[in-house]
Amino acid sequence: GTLVSNGRTAIYTASGKAGGNFVHVTDGWDATASATILQVEALSITATETTMSATNGWSTLTATGGTGNYAWSLQTTPSGSLSSSAGPTTTYTSSSGGSDVVVLDDGVSAVTVTIVKN
Repeated sequence: GTLVSNGRTAIYTASGKAGGNFVHVTDGWDATASATILQVEALSITATETTMSATNGWSTLTATGGTGNYAWSLQTTPSGSLSSSAGPTTTYTSSSGGSDVVVLDDGVSAVTVTIVKN
């Protein structure tokens, strides 16, 4: 990232890459302050299948990025089920036609994937 100062304030611009940056500032009276800025990878879901049979179809869903505090849920009235509501992976199993939206939330942001059943 980059740090730009006008002598009174400073603005830190993240690099867009996951990782940490250490910022150390000294003022005109030799007072210092330090901070570590951690930028996490964007939260995302990888699904082995997003289109499946209306009954007995399944898909393994894997979470990456984010804070690591993964919570899985189904949006609206589901026509399928999840094997787990927490952790880096869960398995979605269909029980009837239509579609379901699976939500992955890490406490800071949330992403979704739609499962379509034929």
